[in-house]
Amino acid sequence: MGKKHSDKSDIKAVIFDLSEVFLSGLFGMRNDLASRLGIPVESIDFRIPELQLLFEGQIKEDSFWNSLLRERGWELEPLELKRMVRLNFREIEGTREVVCALRTLGYRIGLLSVHAQEWIEFCEEKFQYKDLFDVTMYSFEIAVCKPDKRAFEILLERLDLPAPRVLFIDDSLLNIEAANEMGIQVILFESATQLEAQLRDMGILL
Repeated sequence: MGKKHSDKSDIKAVIFDLSEVFLSGLFGMRNDLASRLGIPVESIDFRIPELQLLFEGQIKEDSFWNSLLRERGWELEPLELKRMVRLNFREIEGTREVVCALRTLGYRIGLLSVHAQEWIEFCEEKFQYKDLFDVTMYSFEIAVCKPDKRAFEILLERLDLPAPRVLFIDDSLLNIEAANEMGIQVILFESATQLEAQLRDMGILL
C-alpha cells in the first residue's frame, strides 16, 4: 500500500517504524525459539496482555518473560529468552542507506516504534542509529501503542506538521491503515528495494 503523489514537495518528514523495518525485532526470533523448544514455529505466540504493558512502559522486561513462560509452559529460563531476543536484533539490509539518502535530500526523519525500554537501550547502543533521526518516539515513553490514533496525533504534534506533509513507513498493515485514515501518506514496507521503488513512484529519487 502507498499513495502516489506527483508533487514530492508535499512531503516534509519521513517517519519509519523500527521493528522489521530498520531492525529485526521480537517476532523475528520465533524460528530460533521454536527450534530451541522443538515445537512448530506457528505455535510461538508472544501476544499476552503483558506484552502491551511492556510496550507501554508499565512493566519491565523480566516481568514480561516470566508471565510468558507461565502462560505458555515453556521450559526455559528468562535469561535465555533475554539473550535470544538480543541476538535477533539485526539491521534490515538497505534501510539505513535509505534513511541517510532521505536526510541528504533534506527531509526530516523520524522514528515511531512500539518497543520495550530495555530493548531500545540495547539497540541504540549496539546499532548507533539515534542520530539518524530528528524525532524519535517510542511507545514506552508515551504509553501508547500503534495503531492507536493517539500515537499518530502525538507524532504530528511533535513534528508540527499537517498529516499530508508526513510519509509513514511500517511493515504492519494495521498501522499503515490507521495512519492513512488520519491523512498521513503511507508505504507498507516489504524490503529496502521495494521501498526505494515506491519512493521513486512518488517522485523521491534517492
